[in-house]
Amino acid sequence: MKIGNQNPESPRTVRMNETRIEKASETLMPADNLITKFKHINDQIPDLDKQSAELKIASAEQLVVATNNASKVHGFLKEVEQTRKILKEPYLVTTKLIDSYCKVISDRLDRIKIRYASEIANFKIVQEATERVNLEAKKKEMEIFEEEKKGENDRIGRIEKQLNARIFGGVYYKLSGDRVQNAGCIKTVDCDTLLGWIDTNIPDSGTFKHLSDQYEEMIRKAKKRLAEHKINLLSAETSDPYKHEKAMEKINDARSKAEVENMDNQEIINKRIDREVHKEIRAGEKAIFEAGKGIRGSLKFNIIDEAIIPRDFFTLDETKIRSYANINKERIEKDLQQNTETIPGLKFYYDESYVVQ
Repeated sequence: MKIGNQNPESPRTVRMNETRIEKASETLMPADNLITKFKHINDQIPDLDKQSAELKIASAEQLVVATNNASKVHGFLKEVEQTRKILKEPYLVTTKLIDSYCKVISDRLDRIKIRYASEIANFKIVQEATERVNLEAKKKEMEIFEEEKKGENDRIGRIEKQLNARIFGGVYYKLSGDRVQNAGCIKTVDCDTLLGWIDTNIPDSGTFKHLSDQYEEMIRKAKKRLAEHKINLLSAETSDPYKHEKAMEKINDARSKAEVENMDNQEIINKRIDREVHKEIRAGEKAIFEAGKGIRGSLKFNIIDEAIIPRDFFTLDETKIRSYANINKERIEKDLQQNTETIPGLKFYYDESYVVQ
């Protein structure tokens, strides 16, 4: 039986093997040796324990017995302490040697590690700051981008509303804000005239920097509405009341559908623009996070003026007080007789107890 973990597969043994250090278990003190060294003391502890627990001194003879037993216990304690120091000494020397050698290696490695960490941190701090500057520039760029795109989307919406008003009749507003009332295409010939007007008067798609495709799609749909409206007008030009009514219903439905599509398209495109802007901003924020990844701030402090630091942050040095008490014992005894405080805020007193020898 030996002190320590002897299992060769234990996590501790595995860790030692990983560090190329073999566990010298044969150098450990066998537990049987320890039991032998302290057997004479262990054998007497039960009786001494029982006697001390039941101790009531009522006579001089009992005082002598108690004093002798107290001295015996005191002697055992000294023996245990001395033996402990003797047994530990070789291990302490080895421990100090190991600690000293490992500290030399660790100090050198720490110095190298600090150099690497410092240089990496410096680079990452600059990198993070650069990404922040880039993000601010990107935000300004995206503000312009968003304003331009939404401006084009609004322009497409205004042109579509004008075309719908020219097809079905209704109100539209110019860029200047002027309100215009249009009767729309009442006869089939009006549809042919409007188609020619569209081909010669509406803006070219090249005037749109971002949404030229959406603009061309809107014009295509407007021309399709115009063609369908012409067919419905032909159907309405009949003497049959039922067919005329059905044709007018189709015209009204087409007008309502065109108005709804106009609003929906603008909303859809605006939401798409918002997503594009947010995506770019998130990408910049992610770049900042990645640049600063691994950098952690360590809160430290320097003492500027100890005199004004609150008392809550001070700890009483009991070792200094005991040292002072040993040096100034006579003065303290005199102060005790006169009920005077030797050190402000502290009260010295005697704790009476028997000193076992």
